[in-house]
Amino acid sequence: MNDAIPAAKRQSLWPILSDYSMAVGKYWYAIVVGIVLSWIDFAERSLGTWWILRPWVRLVTVTLGFAVAQFLAYRDLYLAHANEKERDATKHIAEITELQKKVEALTVRPYDRAQVELVAGKLRGLDEIELELLRFLLQNGPIERGLVERQFQWPQNLLDGALTDLRDRLLIEREERPNVGRASVTLFWRVYPNFEEVLRDELFEPR
Repeated sequence: MNDAIPAAKRQSLWPILSDYSMAVGKYWYAIVVGIVLSWIDFAERSLGTWWILRPWVRLVTVTLGFAVAQFLAYRDLYLAHANEKERDATKHIAEITELQKKVEALTVRPYDRAQVELVAGKLRGLDEIELELLRFLLQNGPIERGLVERQFQWPQNLLDGALTDLRDRLLIEREERPNVGRASVTLFWRVYPNFEEVLRDELFEPR
């Protein structure tokens, strides 16, 4: 594994060195050939003469051109890296902002304080049997009356009393669905839709 890390680093450096070398070469050619030699050629033609540059002049010209080319190539590499970091930072900020919006959306309740107080008043005075029945309907409704009876196996009068009390408080409602092909209906019970979200928070979430 120790040998793999330097190898990975070398592999990541090769593209950078290759791009940098090509950029230096392009800038050097543009400076020395495109600017300096072109200017000398223009001057020679204008003056009608032919200059023979001394070796040290050629060396200085080539060296200065190489130094300027390195500077320009490094500048491009630095600016590209800085722009990439800026784009990454902007993207990161946008992602954080989006996550914050999602968290805020999750924490916003789809009801107001008045509705909470209204439901709290309706829950006040319910016994454990009625609360258990209400939790069951909240998790499983709409559900047939027969399935409710089989679930709790309470005496008929006890179940009827609990259902009637919850319905009178407008916490649950009944729904009659016609049976296909028969002249009869099946009775379903469910939590009153307007209070469903409040009841989930009141009866299941820790306060």
